[in-house]
This record gives sequence, C-alpha cells and structure tokens, in this order.
Amino acid sequence: TAFLDAAVEMELCKACTFNSLRLLDRIWDSSLPETHPSPAEVGPGNGGSWTRRKYLRTDRHYRRFQLRRAIVEAVKIEDAKAALRMVQWLCTKFHGCIVPVTAVHTAAGKGNLDVLKFFKAIEIPGRRDGGAAMRDEIENDKGHVVRWGRHDMEHAAANKQYETTTWLYQNTCAPRAMKSTLMTVVHHGDIALLEWFRANYRTLGFDPDTEEEEYELAEADRDREDLDLYDEFGFGNEGALTGENVGELLRGDPEEFIRTAVFAGRLDVLKWMVQNGYVNKSTYLAVRPAVETNRLDIVEFLISNKLVEAGRALRLDIRGQV
Repeated sequence: TAFLDAAVEMELCKACTFNSLRLLDRIWDSSLPETHPSPAEVGPGNGGSWTRRKYLRTDRHYRRFQLRRAIVEAVKIEDAKAALRMVQWLCTKFHGCIVPVTAVHTAAGKGNLDVLKFFKAIEIPGRRDGGAAMRDEIENDKGHVVRWGRHDMEHAAANKQYETTTWLYQNTCAPRAMKSTLMTVVHHGDIALLEWFRANYRTLGFDPDTEEEEYELAEADRDREDLDLYDEFGFGNEGALTGENVGELLRGDPEEFIRTAVFAGRLDVLKWMVQNGYVNKSTYLAVRPAVETNRLDIVEFLISNKLVEAGRALRLDIRGQV
C-alpha cells in the first residue's frame, strides 16, 4: 500500500497542512488498529520493519508525539471553521495526549475562540488529589491535557482579540506572564483592555503542572516549549508568572510601562497612567526615550505635569540624544 500510495506514511503534522480530512482518514485507516500490540511491546526483531502505520495507533508515546505536532499545524489553518474541524478530528481519534502551549498560543493569537472552547470541553482538568484521578482518566482514554497559560493572553492581546483575551481569563486557570501581557497592551495603546484588566484581573488560583502529571505523560513526551517555566522576567516573579492585581503591577513598576508607552508613541496611554496615579520618582526617566524618538508632544506633557524638569530634557537634547 505504501508503495502505491506514499501518503499513508506521511506525518500527521505535514498532512494537516493540506487541510484535508480525507487525507487524514486515509492515513488513519491504513494504520494498525489499537487492538494490535505496539512493536515496542513485542520486542526488538519481532515487529518487522519500522513504519509509522505500525505505531500511530498502537503506541501511546508515539501517538502523543504525533498529536502534539499535528494539532499545532491544524490551528494554523486560516479558515477558522476548517481549523476547528481538523482539531476535532485529531482530538477524537487520539486520547490521553497533550495539547501543547504552542497550539493554545496560536489559536489565541488568531482569535479562534471556537477552537479554544473545544480545547476546554475536552481537557482533563488539573487535580489537587495527587494526580491519581487524572491518571485514571488518562488511562481510560478520556480527553487531553491542555497547556493553558504563560503567554496565551499576551498573544490574544497582541492581535487585539479582546473577546478571546477576556474568555481565557474567565474560563481557564493557569500561571500567566501578566507583565508581558500588560506591556503588549500598552504598546498597542489599548486603553479599553487596560481598564478591563485593572477592574477584573486577579489571580484566580490554579493548579501548577504537577510532578505526577508530568510523570504520567512521560518526560520524553513533553514539548520543549512546555518546559519553558522561565519567561523573560524570571521564574518566581509573581507579577510575571501568576498575574497579581493589575493595579499593583502598574503601580509597583510604572517606569517600565511608561517607557514602553513612550517608545511606542502612545501619549494617550501615558496620560491614562498619569491620571490613574501610576507614576513614581523614576518617571522622569521617560524623558530620555521621548527625546530620542523626537516626541515633542510627550516631552511637553511630561514637563507640564511636572514629571520631569525642563532643564533635564534640554540637557539631553544638547548632549545629542536626538
């Protein structure tokens, strides 16, 4: 069969790029059924020659590997409905696998809320009972583990997917790089979303990735990106990883947000931060990027609101900062 139809040996991740359920069905139907033992189980020399078709449905580690790669390609499909159909096909055929963070980030960035809702519907939720219940569910082939969080809201906010951003917060509990998300919102000048975050975002509580879960899903099965517990602000930075009160984040380190707004030329965001009291003694540092980017309107605003002395701005100009 493989000689006449090479498609049956195609990797699922490549097959998904063709946006063809018929192709996926062809690969699936040509593979050994789940009732057959995995070649890895029968031992070396007893399984015949190596082919994907022998492992795809029989070996749980290999199918988890294939699902993670394939679902990332599926969510990249431009047609949102077609992407959903392919994701549904994959998640129906496979069970007890990991939906990687890359797939969640991509769906969030595209604003494909239907895909995210489907992930939520089929996920095996985190547990606080030592992981036993979740292991039982995985062994009984119920659903998948979905990697929410880290930068999913940031990806949604970067593409101005307001509904997706709020849905993620309201429906999923996960550690998130909230500081990165706010930086992105400030850079894009989305004051409405800043207001929403300030009014609504609190740490809801979440189940971190437990050792039990990771052990059950096999350490070798995990995506390298799923291991990225360290974002650019460092592991253990509560503001970066767990998303404390947004007002506290803005108030505790306003100069970084202000500099981001200035470099992006977002005078409206700068005004919003000043009006809401998100300033401190270091706010005067914002004058340097304002001078460097020739934003006279921002320099005038900083001076008129007594956030920087006119002489300091003049000295920067004289020193050739513009």
